Amino acid sequence: MSILEKKDIKASQNKLMDILVDFDKVCREKGIEYFLAGGTLLGAVRHEGFLPWDDDIDLYIRASEWNAKKDILKEALPSQYAIVSEDYNELYCNPVVRIVDKRTTQISRSRLTDRSEHGVLIDIFLLDPIPDDELEYEKYIEDFWVYSEIKTPTMKMDNSGVTVNESMERKYREALERVKVEGRDTVIAEMEKALLYYDEKECSRYHLRWGGYWVDIPASAFRTASQMSFEGVMFPIPCDYPQVLFAEYGDTWMMIPEGDKVWTHDSVENLNVPYDRYDREIAEAINLDEYREIQMKNKNYKIERQFMESRLRKKYIADKEAMAKAVLTNDNGISKYIDIQKQLFKDHHIIDVDDDFLARVLRETVAEGDLDFIRGIDKYYKGKDDAVLEILEDVREIRRIRYSYYLGQGEDNLEEAVRLAQKYEGQINLIEFVCQIQTQQGQIDDDLESLIAQSLVKHGNRPRLMKISADINMTHGHVEQAKAGYDEIISSSSDGMVNKEIREILRREFL
Repeated sequence: MSILEKKDIKASQNKLMDILVDFDKVCREKGIEYFLAGGTLLGAVRHEGFLPWDDDIDLYIRASEWNAKKDILKEALPSQYAIVSEDYNELYCNPVVRIVDKRTTQISRSRLTDRSEHGVLIDIFLLDPIPDDELEYEKYIEDFWVYSEIKTPTMKMDNSGVTVNESMERKYREALERVKVEGRDTVIAEMEKALLYYDEKECSRYHLRWGGYWVDIPASAFRTASQMSFEGVMFPIPCDYPQVLFAEYGDTWMMIPEGDKVWTHDSVENLNVPYDRYDREIAEAINLDEYREIQMKNKNYKIERQFMESRLRKKYIADKEAMAKAVLTNDNGISKYIDIQKQLFKDHHIIDVDDDFLARVLRETVAEGDLDFIRGIDKYYKGKDDAVLEILEDVREIRRIRYSYYLGQGEDNLEEAVRLAQKYEGQINLIEFVCQIQTQQGQIDDDLESLIAQSLVKHGNRPRLMKISADINMTHGHVEQAKAGYDEIISSSSDGMVNKEIREILRREFL
């Protein structure tokens, strides 16, 4: 057998680019609309190419587009490629569509028994419209969780972002019993008829048809396709890409993670040998039917453990809520509440506190720039208090203004940013935005420089403020000071977007 090895990331990335270029050519010729997605979109925006550790390519296609053009794509793809999907592979039970280079081999344990092509591949995530009505949406979340678990009989879907409850456990067990009597295909078809055919014209959001984690994305982000360079080649991206990255990664999508927080796929590969060569040898070495049974038992164990933990979490949540309420009247009650509430976000639980107190908490966290905490409150808060709802709406506006800068719309939002900065005095995200735009417009005076200096003292050496300070030095003609500032940021900052902007300045001004 030819040697299978852990991935050579750079070699894998080169092969992935070959697939993407060929796929893009077919899509352009046949009028198939797709978008860069996930880590690939993030890499294009933040690194102008692959994330340094990334070992796959992610794409989005609207489900309606896929249904209409999948056969056209299959017919038009060069012969060295195969489409792996439930449409064309009987044992492949996964909502992710894959384009596989049949001239290569890439094997992961989770897919050994699906009998499909196992080469270097790109992932296509289908976007389904989802209901706007709140009650219908909550039911959709439960039903989709059940659907994604029934759909993948040999693999437990992570479904991070979804809290499993007793209703979902009951629905899952009922679905399993129906599968035994009616057959899996019948049950899946009924679920898909209920979940996957909402009218796009009546829905304002899309959801990834995948059980890995729950992602809702505004449909407006895909209104048109923009173009962005990825490894020196232009590819389509969502027109409002910051909204997409925020939906997938939160407010800190521009931050580069520490080395121990990056993630790669657990597989082995050979870029020069077709999988057919290994397929025969694997079938001889491993009883795939027995292995499939082991996978199913392992999944069942994980599901049952999740149900048990879900029942146990009730006491944990109750204890944490009691702990939070016991400290609310203390001088540090707000900070204690925030610490405990953050722990409960993973359970999708909001501690029931007085709306006046919650409003104070929100105002403080807005001023400190902790927008991810506000996002957690916003996602699960069901109250009607006007003061709380006003702050939550202001945070949505702050986030929109903040990301308008990346879309080249900063100047259009300057007046609103100033208004909100005055309303939430010291709000660091708005300060950074206003200072950035004023610097670009040449509106540099002593007040601006004083504000930047004060903010750096209060909030630490934030890369965006440090860059603005260096930009001002460039404007004043203090080139050596500016260069030293840029170099310091590049050597210490994990803000990928700031680093990208500085690299462009260094190329333009110092090379």
